Amino acid sequence: MSGQVTYRRRDIAAVHRLQGPLIVAYLCYSVWGAAYAAPQLRDLAAAPVIATAIANALLLVAGLALNTVIDLDGDRNDNDKTALVGAAVRVGPVRLWQWVIIEGVTGLALAGAVTAITGRWLPAAAALLTAGAHWSYNWGPPPRHRGFKHRGFFGAAVFGTATGTLPCLLAAGALPSTLPASVWLIFVSLGVYSTGRTAWWSVPDIEADRAAGAGTPSGQHGVARTIARSTLIMFAGSLGLAAGFAWRYGPWWACAAVIHLAVLVIALGPILRAQRQTPAVMAWLRKRLLFVVVVGEVLILAVAVTHLV
Repeated sequence: MSGQVTYRRRDIAAVHRLQGPLIVAYLCYSVWGAAYAAPQLRDLAAAPVIATAIANALLLVAGLALNTVIDLDGDRNDNDKTALVGAAVRVGPVRLWQWVIIEGVTGLALAGAVTAITGRWLPAAAALLTAGAHWSYNWGPPPRHRGFKHRGFFGAAVFGTATGTLPCLLAAGALPSTLPASVWLIFVSLGVYSTGRTAWWSVPDIEADRAAGAGTPSGQHGVARTIARSTLIMFAGSLGLAAGFAWRYGPWWACAAVIHLAVLVIALGPILRAQRQTPAVMAWLRKRLLFVVVVGEVLILAVAVTHLV
């Protein structure tokens, strides 16, 4: 027993990526859809809405924990993920797999219960698609069991949809409201923006990914092309958000997307300045940008809630 490695509470947070401002971002992802679909503010306190928010959160953290356990061997070569690897080793792969299954099944069960109670099919369907997207992103067919993460920008699109568009549909499905075209545009744009950001965030990990033979966007296309293409995708997502806000709430509300455009300018900085150590610079930027990104996610939620008061 003296040689047994024990894990700590912060290890649980680490393997689920529940650290710092990311927790706030995950809460936003879980309730965006309901906020844009709700007729009144009090509707957000309805039991089905709360259940779908919890389901969204569980499916997300299950997917992130799945990514942790699947990528454990490859992440050992990434100096930027030393703390994550240490936490995963202390928790242990077997326990991690157990958590992934319990969290995922519980999230699916909650969404299924909402569908059963309300008679609306969207929560269960969106939950199944979300879980399927996370699993297919991380886990593939034999013999190599490589998921869509190794399919370049297509993999980024799968993850972006699982963290942007599908959670919105799951939460919105808890309410009886019919979604107007402007809200659909907002939901789709969130997935597009998340796709670009997923691809951009692969650049700091390029050396470790290539050492592990990973087919991430940066691993397939190199630093410059990945930065340029992911920034264009994020720009398209930002424009879609601005158009959706203007369409639903009026032209001035398009300004709410401006913080995402500011993120783009910072994201494109390394290539515009021709930095020689671009992956290292972007690893530094990724940490510093996190707060700005989360403020943008909160602002998206605030736009909807403001019109419910």
